[in-house]
Amino acid sequence: MSPRLRSVTLLVAALVSAGCGQGVAPSLVPSVPTAPSTPTATASPTPAPTEAGPTEPPGIEAVTASVQAAADTLVATRTGVSVYLRVGSDVRTIVAGLASRDPRLDMTPDVRLQIASVSKVMTATIVMSLVEEGRLAVADPVEKFLPGLLTDGETITIEQLLTHASGLFNFVQLDEWDWHVQDYSAEEIVALAEHHGPAFPPGEKTEYSNTGYVVLGLIVEKVTGKTLRDALQTIVFEPVGMSGAGLGTGPMDGFVQARGYNNDDLDVTTEHLDGAGAAGGVVATARDVGLFLDALFDGKLVSAATVADMAAVHSMLFGTDSYGYGLDPATFSCKPFVGHTGDLHGFSTNAWRTVNGSRTVVVIVNDEPGFEEVLPILTAALCP
Repeated sequence: MSPRLRSVTLLVAALVSAGCGQGVAPSLVPSVPTAPSTPTATASPTPAPTEAGPTEPPGIEAVTASVQAAADTLVATRTGVSVYLRVGSDVRTIVAGLASRDPRLDMTPDVRLQIASVSKVMTATIVMSLVEEGRLAVADPVEKFLPGLLTDGETITIEQLLTHASGLFNFVQLDEWDWHVQDYSAEEIVALAEHHGPAFPPGEKTEYSNTGYVVLGLIVEKVTGKTLRDALQTIVFEPVGMSGAGLGTGPMDGFVQARGYNNDDLDVTTEHLDGAGAAGGVVATARDVGLFLDALFDGKLVSAATVADMAAVHSMLFGTDSYGYGLDPATFSCKPFVGHTGDLHGFSTNAWRTVNGSRTVVVIVNDEPGFEEVLPILTAALCP
């Protein structure tokens, strides 16, 4: 469920890459290509005086035009794209291409798309809200809430689940896993991973695991007494005003649901997302995701201190990429940012906000583009 940016450092976020072809487990991990670096100018010991003041960054209309041009270029070879853009207090939604090839439907701002691993940020937000309420602690073992679920339940902590240090085998890498065959429950997904055995002893290292976030979803249900769907609705979607967001692929009145396509233009949309929902099962508009990211960092869902903790580096994925509690801090060629990416069959999501809060961009493509194809949109949105 995702691709991402990085210049000096990029945190990997979404799900584990397992392949994009039809019948292959999707990568619920953000892709990690390297964004082009910007040469560093040598500072003069005595800068020459200048009469001109600082260059004003382009306003929303100029940035929107650049993003639209990049989006139009993308859909010349891809199906469709929906972009949420915020520059300062100004917000735009930019769309191009198709939401569906058959029936042929245009992409519009009200189209809902599968956001894949960006769902993890929402799951982590609920977990951290429960930490703030004193209903759980990141040091708590899984066994405290879900006795008997995991072989290593006494050892694996909530923090290890959040940071991909649990050692739970990533279910999307199982040979028998197929998103198109069966609608597995969360418990069935965990059982499949447990039957395979751990990837490594808990806490020994980090390795992207969607299974860990599925377990977090079960903990949320146990602690709140709500289904994950209801917990997301009441703790995240409703407070933020995410009117098009929901868990799973069920239809929603007033919204079109996009279909996802692979590199052969085949419809590979995943129909069964509920069981894996905490790891990547949210369906939403680009605007919904942008509103969520801004609400989170504006302290409307958890405190500023908790957001800072979520965005702090708690683990190093793949040995080099920093990761927080469901957030991926990274540095693009022009500035540092934080967010997450997500990849699923037929869908690719990038959701980023600059560290200083000046800009937010969410790019969701209902296709399987390479990172270099999405990069011009991200550059146009984040860098001017």
